[in-house]
Amino acid sequence: MGLFRRKGKDDFKALSKQRRVVEDEQPWFARDDDGPELDIETGIGSNLRRDDAD
Repeated sequence: MGLFRRKGKDDFKALSKQRRVVEDEQPWFARDDDGPELDIETGIGSNLRRDDAD
């Protein structure tokens, strides 16, 4: 049995239009954030004891 190759067939051609639209969109991380402002505390160690958390 010989190996058969598909010549000139692009398996992703059907998806190329959708891919182009998505790639032209602004990335999610560069969009304006319309969510609530986060309250972030820094400088807290990750090795807290149980009584430190209270």
